[in-house]
Amino acid sequence: MSAKSDLVVKPILEAIENGTAPWQKGWVSKGGMPMNHLSDYKYGIGNAVNCWVHNERYGYTSNRYISVKKAISLGFQFKGEKGDDVRKTFPIYFFSKMERNDAGEITQHPFMIVTNNASIEQFEGIEDVKEPVFVHDGADLTPATQLQVALGVKMREGEPSYRPLTDEVAMPDLCQFKTVKGYLSTMFHELAHSTGHEKRLKRDMTGRFGTPEYAFEELVAELSAVFLCAEHGIDYDIEHHASYLGHWAKLLKDDSNKFIKASTAANKVVKYCGEAVAVKMKEAA
Repeated sequence: MSAKSDLVVKPILEAIENGTAPWQKGWVSKGGMPMNHLSDYKYGIGNAVNCWVHNERYGYTSNRYISVKKAISLGFQFKGEKGDDVRKTFPIYFFSKMERNDAGEITQHPFMIVTNNASIEQFEGIEDVKEPVFVHDGADLTPATQLQVALGVKMREGEPSYRPLTDEVAMPDLCQFKTVKGYLSTMFHELAHSTGHEKRLKRDMTGRFGTPEYAFEELVAELSAVFLCAEHGIDYDIEHHASYLGHWAKLLKDDSNKFIKASTAANKVVKYCGEAVAVKMKEAA
Protein backbone atom coordinates (compact mmCIF):
# COMPACT_ATOMS: atom_id res chain seq x y z
CA MET A 1 0.00 0.00 0.00
CA SER A 2 1.42 3.39 -0.93
CA ALA A 3 0.80 6.82 0.54
CA LYS A 4 -0.05 8.16 -2.92
CA SER A 5 -2.71 5.56 -3.67
CA ASP A 6 -4.09 6.04 -0.14
CA LEU A 7 -4.49 9.75 -0.94
CA VAL A 8 -6.26 9.02 -4.24
CA VAL A 9 -8.61 6.41 -2.83
CA LYS A 10 -9.50 8.15 0.45
CA PRO A 11 -12.50 10.19 -0.90
CA ILE A 12 -13.86 7.15 -2.75
CA LEU A 13 -13.51 4.88 0.27
CA GLU A 14 -15.29 7.43 2.46
CA ALA A 15 -18.22 7.55 0.02
CA ILE A 16 -18.49 3.76 -0.09
CA GLU A 17 -18.32 3.51 3.70
CA ASN A 18 -21.18 6.01 3.86
CA GLY A 19 -23.28 3.57 1.83
CA THR A 20 -22.95 5.13 -1.62
CA ALA A 21 -21.35 3.94 -4.83
CA PRO A 22 -20.17 7.41 -5.96
CA TRP A 23 -20.59 6.64 -9.67
CA GLN A 24 -24.39 6.23 -9.23
CA LYS A 25 -25.50 9.83 -9.16
CA GLY A 26 -26.67 10.53 -12.69
CA TRP A 27 -23.56 12.56 -13.46
CA VAL A 28 -23.57 11.83 -17.21
CA SER A 29 -26.91 13.50 -17.94
CA LYS A 30 -26.11 16.34 -15.51
CA GLY A 31 -23.01 17.59 -17.26
CA GLY A 32 -21.06 15.05 -19.27
CA MET A 33 -17.85 13.24 -18.47
CA PRO A 34 -15.26 14.93 -16.22
CA MET A 35 -12.42 16.67 -18.03
CA ASN A 36 -9.45 18.95 -17.60
CA HIS A 37 -10.62 22.51 -18.25
CA LEU A 38 -7.49 23.67 -20.08
CA SER A 39 -6.86 20.68 -22.35
CA ASP A 40 -10.40 19.23 -22.66
CA TYR A 41 -8.80 15.87 -21.82
CA LYS A 42 -11.44 13.48 -20.49
CA TYR A 43 -10.26 11.74 -17.36
CA GLY A 44 -9.95 7.99 -17.07
CA ILE A 45 -12.23 5.98 -14.84
CA GLY A 46 -10.35 6.32 -11.54
CA ASN A 47 -10.00 10.09 -11.75
CA ALA A 48 -13.56 10.56 -13.02
CA VAL A 49 -14.91 8.87 -9.89
CA ASN A 50 -12.97 11.28 -7.67
CA CYS A 51 -14.38 14.20 -9.67
CA TRP A 52 -17.92 12.93 -9.03
CA VAL A 53 -17.20 12.43 -5.34
CA HIS A 54 -15.94 16.03 -5.15
CA ASN A 55 -19.06 17.42 -6.84
CA GLU A 56 -21.36 15.38 -4.62
CA ARG A 57 -19.55 16.44 -1.45
CA TYR A 58 -19.55 20.18 -2.16
CA GLY A 59 -22.49 20.64 -4.50
CA TYR A 60 -20.64 21.58 -7.68
CA THR A 61 -22.19 20.82 -11.08
CA SER A 62 -19.51 21.59 -13.67
CA ASN A 63 -17.71 18.66 -15.30
CA ARG A 64 -14.52 20.73 -15.65
CA TYR A 65 -11.57 20.71 -13.28
CA ILE A 66 -8.15 22.30 -13.01
CA SER A 67 -4.94 21.77 -11.09
CA VAL A 68 -4.74 24.19 -8.16
CA LYS A 69 -1.11 24.95 -8.97
CA LYS A 70 -1.93 25.74 -12.61
CA ALA A 71 -4.94 27.89 -11.74
CA ILE A 72 -2.91 30.00 -9.31
CA SER A 73 -0.03 30.33 -11.81
CA LEU A 74 -2.55 31.74 -14.30
CA GLY A 75 -3.65 34.34 -11.76
CA PHE A 76 -6.96 32.85 -10.65
CA GLN A 77 -7.96 33.12 -7.01
CA PHE A 78 -10.18 30.89 -4.89
CA LYS A 79 -13.66 32.19 -4.15
CA GLY A 80 -14.99 32.74 -0.67
CA GLU A 81 -13.95 34.82 2.27
CA LYS A 82 -10.23 34.30 2.89
CA GLY A 83 -10.23 31.82 0.02
CA ASP A 84 -12.30 29.24 1.89
CA ASP A 85 -12.47 27.01 -1.20
CA VAL A 86 -8.73 26.35 -0.94
CA ARG A 87 -9.52 23.52 1.47
CA LYS A 88 -11.98 21.88 -0.95
CA THR A 89 -9.58 20.04 -3.22
CA PHE A 90 -9.11 16.47 -4.40
CA PRO A 91 -6.40 14.31 -6.01
CA ILE A 92 -5.92 13.49 -9.69
CA TYR A 93 -3.29 10.88 -10.54
CA PHE A 94 -1.36 9.86 -13.62
CA PHE A 95 1.74 7.84 -14.38
CA SER A 96 5.05 9.03 -15.78
CA LYS A 97 6.26 7.55 -19.04
CA MET A 98 8.58 4.57 -19.07
CA GLU A 99 12.06 5.63 -20.16
CA ARG A 100 14.49 3.45 -22.12
CA ASN A 101 18.10 3.94 -23.25
CA ASP A 102 19.40 3.46 -26.80
CA ALA A 103 19.79 -0.26 -26.15
CA GLY A 104 16.13 -0.54 -25.27
CA GLU A 105 16.79 -1.16 -21.59
CA ILE A 106 14.36 0.36 -19.09
CA THR A 107 16.03 3.18 -17.19
CA GLN A 108 12.94 4.56 -15.48
CA HIS A 109 9.80 2.62 -14.61
CA PRO A 110 6.48 4.50 -14.62
CA PHE A 111 5.64 6.02 -11.25
CA MET A 112 2.49 7.63 -9.89
CA ILE A 113 2.22 11.42 -9.83
CA VAL A 114 -0.59 12.96 -7.76
CA THR A 115 -1.75 16.56 -8.21
CA ASN A 116 -4.12 18.72 -6.17
CA ASN A 117 -7.23 19.75 -8.12
CA ALA A 118 -10.49 21.66 -7.81
CA SER A 119 -13.66 22.41 -9.73
CA ILE A 120 -13.46 25.50 -11.93
CA GLU A 121 -16.52 26.74 -10.01
CA GLN A 122 -14.21 27.34 -7.06
CA PHE A 123 -12.20 30.08 -8.80
CA GLU A 124 -12.94 33.70 -9.58
CA GLY A 125 -12.77 34.51 -13.28
CA ILE A 126 -12.96 31.01 -14.80
CA GLU A 127 -16.03 30.66 -17.00
CA ASP A 128 -17.65 27.29 -17.42
CA VAL A 129 -18.06 25.85 -20.91
CA LYS A 130 -21.49 24.32 -21.34
CA GLU A 131 -21.45 21.78 -24.13
CA PRO A 132 -24.36 19.71 -25.46
CA VAL A 133 -24.58 16.42 -23.56
CA PHE A 134 -25.84 13.37 -25.40
CA VAL A 135 -28.45 11.58 -23.32
CA HIS A 136 -29.80 8.15 -24.23
CA ASP A 137 -33.42 8.22 -25.44
CA GLY A 138 -34.49 5.73 -22.81
CA ALA A 139 -35.68 3.05 -25.23
CA ASP A 140 -32.93 1.90 -27.60
CA LEU A 141 -31.28 -1.42 -26.66
CA THR A 142 -28.87 -1.37 -29.60
CA PRO A 143 -25.71 -0.29 -27.67
CA ALA A 144 -25.74 -3.41 -25.48
CA THR A 145 -26.86 -5.91 -28.10
CA GLN A 146 -24.28 -4.50 -30.52
CA LEU A 147 -21.53 -5.08 -27.96
CA GLN A 148 -22.79 -8.58 -27.17
CA VAL A 149 -22.59 -9.55 -30.84
CA ALA A 150 -19.16 -7.94 -31.24
CA LEU A 151 -17.78 -9.85 -28.26
CA GLY A 152 -19.30 -13.12 -29.46
CA VAL A 153 -20.91 -13.83 -26.09
CA LYS A 154 -23.87 -16.21 -25.94
CA MET A 155 -27.09 -15.07 -24.25
CA ARG A 156 -29.67 -16.96 -22.22
CA GLU A 157 -32.59 -16.02 -19.99
CA GLY A 158 -32.03 -16.02 -16.25
CA GLU A 159 -30.84 -13.95 -13.31
CA PRO A 160 -28.11 -11.46 -14.31
CA SER A 161 -24.80 -13.30 -14.39
CA TYR A 162 -21.83 -14.29 -16.52
CA ARG A 163 -20.65 -17.90 -16.72
CA PRO A 164 -17.02 -18.20 -17.90
CA LEU A 165 -17.23 -21.98 -18.43
CA THR A 166 -19.76 -21.61 -21.25
CA ASP A 167 -19.04 -17.96 -22.06
CA GLU A 168 -22.69 -17.03 -21.49
CA VAL A 169 -24.42 -13.95 -20.13
CA ALA A 170 -27.79 -14.49 -18.50
CA MET A 171 -30.33 -11.66 -18.45
CA PRO A 172 -33.98 -11.48 -17.37
CA ASP A 173 -36.60 -10.17 -19.75
CA LEU A 174 -36.66 -6.39 -20.18
CA CYS A 175 -40.09 -6.17 -18.55
CA GLN A 176 -38.56 -7.23 -15.22
CA PHE A 177 -36.59 -3.97 -15.01
CA LYS A 178 -38.01 -0.68 -13.78
CA THR A 179 -36.22 1.26 -16.53
CA VAL A 180 -34.42 0.61 -19.81
CA LYS A 181 -31.29 2.21 -18.39
CA GLY A 182 -31.44 -0.31 -15.56
CA TYR A 183 -31.51 -3.12 -18.12
CA LEU A 184 -28.67 -1.61 -20.13
CA SER A 185 -26.57 -0.94 -17.03
CA THR A 186 -26.96 -4.55 -15.93
CA MET A 187 -26.17 -5.96 -19.36
CA PHE A 188 -23.08 -3.79 -19.73
CA HIS A 189 -21.97 -4.98 -16.28
CA GLU A 190 -22.28 -8.64 -17.27
CA LEU A 191 -20.66 -8.05 -20.67
CA ALA A 192 -17.78 -6.34 -18.88
CA HIS A 193 -17.33 -9.56 -16.89
CA SER A 194 -17.19 -11.51 -20.17
CA THR A 195 -14.11 -9.58 -21.29
CA GLY A 196 -12.20 -11.40 -18.56
CA HIS A 197 -12.58 -14.69 -20.44
CA GLU A 198 -9.32 -16.40 -21.42
CA LYS A 199 -9.97 -15.71 -25.11
CA ARG A 200 -10.31 -11.98 -24.44
CA LEU A 201 -8.46 -10.07 -21.68
CA LYS A 202 -7.68 -13.09 -19.47
CA ARG A 203 -8.50 -11.78 -15.98
CA ASP A 204 -8.72 -13.98 -12.91
CA MET A 205 -12.36 -15.13 -12.86
CA THR A 206 -11.99 -17.81 -10.20
CA GLY A 207 -12.95 -15.78 -7.13
CA ARG A 208 -16.02 -16.81 -5.14
CA PHE A 209 -18.46 -14.46 -3.42
CA GLY A 210 -16.92 -12.94 -0.31
CA THR A 211 -13.29 -13.29 -1.45
CA PRO A 212 -10.97 -10.38 -2.36
CA GLU A 213 -10.65 -11.80 -5.88
CA TYR A 214 -14.42 -11.73 -6.36
CA ALA A 215 -14.69 -8.19 -4.97
CA PHE A 216 -11.92 -7.02 -7.31
CA GLU A 217 -13.54 -8.51 -10.43
CA GLU A 218 -16.89 -7.00 -9.44
CA LEU A 219 -15.23 -3.60 -9.08
CA VAL A 220 -13.63 -3.95 -12.53
CA ALA A 221 -16.99 -4.84 -14.10
CA GLU A 222 -18.72 -2.04 -12.19
CA LEU A 223 -16.30 0.68 -13.28
CA SER A 224 -16.23 -0.66 -16.86
CA ALA A 225 -20.03 -0.64 -17.09
CA VAL A 226 -20.19 2.93 -15.75
CA PHE A 227 -18.04 4.13 -18.64
CA LEU A 228 -19.68 1.90 -21.25
CA CYS A 229 -22.99 3.43 -20.22
CA ALA A 230 -21.51 6.93 -20.23
CA GLU A 231 -20.31 6.51 -23.82
CA HIS A 232 -23.95 6.07 -24.80
CA GLY A 233 -25.38 8.84 -22.62
CA ILE A 234 -26.76 6.44 -20.01
CA ASP A 235 -26.71 7.17 -16.29
CA TYR A 236 -25.55 3.96 -14.63
CA ASP A 237 -28.45 2.48 -12.70
CA ILE A 238 -27.84 -0.62 -10.57
CA GLU A 239 -28.85 -0.75 -6.93
CA HIS A 240 -26.24 -2.59 -4.90
CA HIS A 241 -26.82 -4.72 -1.87
CA ALA A 242 -24.96 -3.42 1.18
CA SER A 243 -22.75 -6.52 1.10
CA TYR A 244 -21.17 -5.41 -2.18
CA LEU A 245 -20.30 -2.01 -0.75
CA GLY A 246 -18.90 -3.73 2.33
CA HIS A 247 -16.67 -5.99 0.26
CA TRP A 248 -15.38 -3.05 -1.78
CA ALA A 249 -14.70 -1.05 1.36
CA LYS A 250 -12.69 -3.92 2.84
CA LEU A 251 -10.82 -4.45 -0.43
CA LEU A 252 -9.74 -0.79 -0.60
CA LYS A 253 -8.96 -0.59 3.12
CA ASP A 254 -6.69 -3.61 2.88
CA ASP A 255 -4.93 -2.32 -0.22
CA SER A 256 -5.73 1.06 -1.77
CA ASN A 257 -3.74 0.07 -4.87
CA LYS A 258 -6.60 -2.29 -5.74
CA PHE A 259 -8.70 0.67 -6.87
CA ILE A 260 -5.91 1.94 -9.12
CA LYS A 261 -5.49 -1.55 -10.56
CA ALA A 262 -9.25 -2.00 -11.02
CA SER A 263 -9.49 1.38 -12.77
CA THR A 264 -6.62 0.44 -15.08
CA ALA A 265 -8.27 -2.89 -15.88
CA ALA A 266 -11.60 -1.14 -16.51
CA ASN A 267 -9.97 1.31 -18.92
CA LYS A 268 -8.65 -1.73 -20.83
CA VAL A 269 -12.15 -3.23 -20.89
CA VAL A 270 -13.70 -0.07 -22.34
CA LYS A 271 -10.97 0.18 -24.98
CA TYR A 272 -11.32 -3.52 -25.88
CA CYS A 273 -15.09 -3.23 -26.22
CA GLY A 274 -14.83 -0.16 -28.42
CA GLU A 275 -12.35 -1.87 -30.71
CA ALA A 276 -14.50 -5.02 -30.91
CA VAL A 277 -17.57 -3.03 -31.96
CA ALA A 278 -15.55 -1.03 -34.51
CA VAL A 279 -14.23 -4.23 -36.11
CA LYS A 280 -17.73 -5.72 -36.29
CA MET A 281 -19.17 -2.58 -37.86
CA LYS A 282 -16.37 -2.51 -40.43
CA GLU A 283 -17.09 -6.13 -41.34
CA ALA A 284 -20.77 -5.32 -41.78
CA ALA A 285 -20.14 -2.24 -43.94
